[in-house]
Amino acid sequence: MEITIRRATIQDAAVLTLLGSRTFFEKWKDTTPPENMQRYLSATFTEEKIRDEIDDPSTIYLLAEENHAAVGYAKLLHTFPDVEIAESGIGYSCKNPLEVSRIYVSPELIGKSIGVKLMEKIFEIARDENCDLIWLGVWEHNPATRFYQRHGFVKAGSHKFILGDQVDTDWVMIKRV
Repeated sequence: MEITIRRATIQDAAVLTLLGSRTFFEKWKDTTPPENMQRYLSATFTEEKIRDEIDDPSTIYLLAEENHAAVGYAKLLHTFPDVEIAESGIGYSCKNPLEVSRIYVSPELIGKSIGVKLMEKIFEIARDENCDLIWLGVWEHNPATRFYQRHGFVKAGSHKFILGDQVDTDWVMIKRV
């Protein structure tokens, strides 16, 4: 499996809209009431919104492809950590952070190292842009927490993630660059 990772362009908005909606739905369909899911998908994954985000210099979309077919993606933001409740002894102060806002792989391809390749590209971008911290929010019961730990992330605290009328707790995980 030959996977390439590249920065997405405006021309990728339709592909990212479909891939984002499908991967989010598949990942969370069993833990999210249908009305909350539909509301989130229709507000988050529109071509216009994705185009606007790609056009925003503070946002980076990465697209993972196999034979020019989209198989995964990541959305990165230049934002500071959103920690509501901090872990004792874990500092998360920084000057130039990078948030991994989303990282998803087509469900049928999970375990094929596509997420690893996306994460490697994220680390490369963080170094190239002189970021001093990478952070992300991940649902406290998501098995992906182990993936992030294997890549050097530690829990720095938590915050709420609101999906319609559902309120979940996300771990805020950080990695120094």
